[in-house]
Amino acid sequence: MELGRPLEQGLTKFPDEDKIESVQDRLFRIAWVESTLEVDAIKKTIKELNEVLSVWSKILASEKLSEILWSSYLSSLDAGGHPESLRLLQKVDLITCFFHHYIYAFDEFVNRKFRNSVIRCGLICERIVKRLAMGSGMREILDLPKFESKVGRLRSELEGKCEDIDDLANFLQYVYHKRTEKGAHDTTPATALIAKSCLTTVATIYLLYLQALYCVGQTIQPKDALVELVNSTISTGTTLVLSTEGSPTKPGQVIESLYRGRFFIERRTLTEIRSELAKLGYTFPTPTLFQVLRRLSGREGILLKEKRSYIQRLPPEEYFRKEIAA
Repeated sequence: MELGRPLEQGLTKFPDEDKIESVQDRLFRIAWVESTLEVDAIKKTIKELNEVLSVWSKILASEKLSEILWSSYLSSLDAGGHPESLRLLQKVDLITCFFHHYIYAFDEFVNRKFRNSVIRCGLICERIVKRLAMGSGMREILDLPKFESKVGRLRSELEGKCEDIDDLANFLQYVYHKRTEKGAHDTTPATALIAKSCLTTVATIYLLYLQALYCVGQTIQPKDALVELVNSTISTGTTLVLSTEGSPTKPGQVIESLYRGRFFIERRTLTEIRSELAKLGYTFPTPTLFQVLRRLSGREGILLKEKRSYIQRLPPEEYFRKEIAA
């Protein structure tokens, strides 16, 4: 839902999503649409961005994104004059437009809602195209009716400026095409492979997008740190845990994310598991934890229980490969 657009029908709406969307919409309008920039508007935007970054930090199990934005841009907003503040807000918008749907796409994937995960990857592509058009001073591209037309126009306009524009355009079209292949029961095991492919592809899209911004004069100084952060969300299981305001995180979600992060590649005792959960800021009652581990180590579970310890039944990549082949 960007600038009044409703969230796609059937897509899960998370408890904090309306607030995040409204903040991102307001940031976009201030950065690119409104003609005046008031001090009060800057202060309000900083406050709201702090709230969003706080939510994202919980989901990512890291404050890295917040640290990057503050050290590079947000810390300078209060002191900057109108032109400088506007430039900084534009940079923040260009960076953060990616994370909302990327984070939730992972949660959808983790909860086996593969179709929803792919849809969110498509929404990421729409945002990337929109920001690249705005950042390159070609906002008229957004008036084109079809996504493919917008991508084609960006490709032709940036062909001589950006050597990777063909790759970026091809990846955008690939993911968006998968997003439009939606059936009424598009949740078969094979869809897991497509969802995983889309998730890894949009991470590459973000890298190429940041490089394209450089080509059009929108240099993102912490590019490498941002790319590293995005890549870590793929390889680190704890980043797949959803933590929503006002709603306690379920212990099963956290344990499953540890599995995806290969925590159970070695045998883990209950004490070790509780210690790892504590590092992530989670404390669950022992009976609840026992119950979850019992379920996850059942006949069809992802873990094996051996001598009061737990180990992965299959590595995560083998687990998904087995599903796809089923």
